[in-house]
Amino acid sequence: MWEEIASDIKKILELSYTYIQVENRYKTVLKQKKESIENNSRSGASRLAIPFESELNKITAIDDSIIPEVLISGNLEKHPKGVCSNESTSQEPRIY
Repeated sequence: MWEEIASDIKKILELSYTYIQVENRYKTVLKQKKESIENNSRSGASRLAIPFESELNKITAIDDSIIPEVLISGNLEKHPKGVCSNESTSQEPRIY
């Protein structure tokens, strides 16, 4: 993936970066975002702008593996009526 992005940067922007440089830059931007969010949540701290916030939001909107639409929990169990052999036949999930 990073090699493809580095190739696209070279084609579109005519800038030469290795895939390692591209990956490290992405990680740095994510780290800066995390630090800004943590700072902004502290009481009395001056607000920090989140670098490349709109671009990161676009990436997140495109790739649902970053923030999945549906989260699955291992603690819920749901059975259709009549399938479960115990006395409960309701559709309500059970939390263990």
